[in-house]
Amino acid sequence: MGRLRCIHSCPPFVYTAAALIASSYFIADIAGRRKTFAEFHFVRGYLLASLGRHLLHGDSSSTGDSPVGKWGVKINDFVALQQAYLQLYIDSFGALYTEQLNKHIPLSFPPSFRVQGKLRWKQFSSSLEPVYTCLRNWMFTEAQVLIDFGPYRPLVAFPAVRHDIMINNRRRVLVDIGANGFYASPKYLLDSYAVYLPFTHSVMVEPQPHFSSTVPKQYSERYNITFLPIYAEVGTDSNTDMIRLLPQLVTEHDFVVLKFDVDPNRLDCLV
Repeated sequence: MGRLRCIHSCPPFVYTAAALIASSYFIADIAGRRKTFAEFHFVRGYLLASLGRHLLHGDSSSTGDSPVGKWGVKINDFVALQQAYLQLYIDSFGALYTEQLNKHIPLSFPPSFRVQGKLRWKQFSSSLEPVYTCLRNWMFTEAQVLIDFGPYRPLVAFPAVRHDIMINNRRRVLVDIGANGFYASPKYLLDSYAVYLPFTHSVMVEPQPHFSSTVPKQYSERYNITFLPIYAEVGTDSNTDMIRLLPQLVTEHDFVVLKFDVDPNRLDCLV
């Protein structure tokens, strides 16, 4: 009865602390086993880390870098655990699957336009996320969560990239086009990068007028958030054409993360 009573009466922070302890134990166990672990060890630990992050995601009392509640848990702890699981997976099973795919199912879809890539950062591309398709997004595959930004490693996860950004004193700008609600992609992206190198500025493009009121004061102050209540367009040469607008928001010297996800909600797009 005591256990059942706890399930119904324990505050969320109790489950969050339990998830942190268990997930930390699992990843220490994986690291110690070397080659004697299976994929499910990654999945169970990662899902627990994601559970803890989701339980804290709606908390607006901090920006993820300070303790929350009686148990002193932090969003940053869970983000770091997610990233650690991904790195171990990429270096083990992810590398094996990538090698198999490249050997037996070579894929090549050259774009019809020239891609201006950063050659000095090309070496990190294969380590940003597991590439075995059906296992890439554990939250989708195992937990059926349709939208989740956890299973991806940001470029700033690599020390060499962070060093390049900091030594050149670059601004770090998040541009979220189609931000929707703040607790959708904006907060997930801000929290994901904060573990390594927090953004110095952020631009939220969202036509819904109520969007700005959903942003906690702590986030507005830390990330210098700019709101653009417009319908984003591309290739229209209008004042809201993002191709024209982006050079006004960022410079070639900035480190820029661009997320673009919009729907044709304007009436003239439906005619």
